[in-house]
Amino acid sequence: MTNGPWSGAATTIIEGSPFPWLPVVDSDEWQAAAVTLFRQLGEVATNRAPEPERTAAELRAAVRQVDPGARLVASLALEDHWPQQILVEAGAPDPDAETAVLVGAGTPDPFGPVDVSEEDGTVVAVRRDLLDDASAIVSVSAVRRSPGLDVRVTWRSTALALVDPMRSELVDLASSVHLEEQP
Repeated sequence: MTNGPWSGAATTIIEGSPFPWLPVVDSDEWQAAAVTLFRQLGEVATNRAPEPERTAAELRAAVRQVDPGARLVASLALEDHWPQQILVEAGAPDPDAETAVLVGAGTPDPFGPVDVSEEDGTVVAVRRDLLDDASAIVSVSAVRRSPGLDVRVTWRSTALALVDPMRSELVDLASSVHLEEQP
């Protein structure tokens, strides 16, 4: 993102239980642990379970594309649709940055006005864009601004039916993020 306080000066930490969020790391150890976790989750899944080795490798490859200072988190909350990739950005507040711009509502989308709401102190924007093949992609971003910290979490997908459950997921995740200064 070009606007906002996001910076690589600290480590983004997600408080509480690791579930339903799994921070993705580019390491062999993480990939092996993720394969084990995905196998265990697949054994108890009542519906579709992704292939553990492929899923872990895809997540590890995706984290390599993330900008410095951001984190990739895999949401395991939606059993039939896990993992969902969520980008987490956090940093010192920028008093000049407008919340609408930070949340992605600064420019109109081709489907009309961006849907913006506030839920539990978090501003959420849902925008729809067209891909090159004329299919729609949805972006749901949640921004939580507090003294000393701005947090933005973003999920993008062509699975338009998942917007409502992911909106709630992003609000919960945004409130669980804090920064830990590098030593």
